[in-house]
Amino acid sequence: MEDLNGEMVIVHPKLINDPAHSQGNIGILTKIDIPQDEVHVRFANGVAGIYSSDALLTMKDPTQFYRDIVSQGSNLSVQDQKTVLRANMFQGSGTVKAMMDAMDMIRSSEDTLTFSTITLQEKIAVALKQDQEKTTSIGRGI
Repeated sequence: MEDLNGEMVIVHPKLINDPAHSQGNIGILTKIDIPQDEVHVRFANGVAGIYSSDALLTMKDPTQFYRDIVSQGSNLSVQDQKTVLRANMFQGSGTVKAMMDAMDMIRSSEDTLTFSTITLQEKIAVALKQDQEKTTSIGRGI
C-alpha cells in the first residue's frame, strides 16, 4: 500500500467527538496504524489529534474525480460545478500549495465536500484491495 504519511485530510465537519476540536479543518497525516485504526493528524496551528480513518476525508483520485464531474456534475449547482472543476485542476498540478487550495475550495459547501471526497477508510480499503490483486496476479504469472 502507498505510504499515506503527508496525505492531506479534512476532519469530517459533522464529527461529534473531535479530540482536537478541528471539525472541517485541513491537516496532514503524520502516522497511521491500520490495525488499530489510529490516524495521527497535525494541523497548521500546531494542534495534533488522533482519529479513526472514517472520521477523515481525502480527495478522490484525480482521474475518478474528473470522471465523476463529467458523469454526475450536473447534479450540482452551477457554482459548485465550477468549484469542483477548479479543485480538480488544482489537484492535478501536484504541488502542496495547489492541493491545499483545492481542499480549501471543496470545503466551501457541503455538496462540494461530499462530491469531492471519500473517507480515508475507503481510500485504505481500495489501496489494500489493489495490493492484494497485484499479489494475486503476480502469483499467477500474469
